[in-house]
Amino acid sequence: MIATFLRSSSINEFRGCETSYLCSYVLGHRGKSGLAAAKGNAVHKAMETLAWKSKMTREGVSEYDDETFGRLVVADVTPEWAVDSAYDHYVGVEDHLSWKPKDRKDCHTWTKKCLTEWGGYFDPMNQIVVEPEVKFDFEIKEDWAVYEQQTPWGPISGRFGIKGTTDLVVADPHDPNILECIDYKTGQYQSDFTTGKDKDYDSLWHD
Repeated sequence: MIATFLRSSSINEFRGCETSYLCSYVLGHRGKSGLAAAKGNAVHKAMETLAWKSKMTREGVSEYDDETFGRLVVADVTPEWAVDSAYDHYVGVEDHLSWKPKDRKDCHTWTKKCLTEWGGYFDPMNQIVVEPEVKFDFEIKEDWAVYEQQTPWGPISGRFGIKGTTDLVVADPHDPNILECIDYKTGQYQSDFTTGKDKDYDSLWHD
């Protein structure tokens, strides 16, 4: 088998366990989420919903369709509603987990931290939101990225690619031609998940 593209999640999966990578990204058998990851997903969804509120408010749109919650009235979306709705959604999706009242409180606490840290810099209502959940998919235009391999289904060839999703893209308030990509983290972002070592400048550059 040959990998024709990578995501950051697949790279981390491979670094942690090659067998797990094979099961998840080659055979398509994804494991169930743990509680910490599910709570992180709820916070991500809450922040995404608030980002859409910011974008719609700036554009003068009063209602829009959300892929999870359906038709939303922009004025009705509050941080508390966004967290509770996202939390309830993931309780239903990840019903194999033992959810407790503390978990809902954690999601509210983490979202509030996102909204208030650095004087509210990361609050979407204080940002010029270009687009939440921006997907990217591009080929690497280098000779080393060319692949060709024979498979039981015939030959495959192409250029190696990178795929992923950016949580949020915002514009600089002083220069709209400058864009900032934001990725929300609720886990131990200061340490490497695989090695447990703290991330320093060199390891971040390597990432």
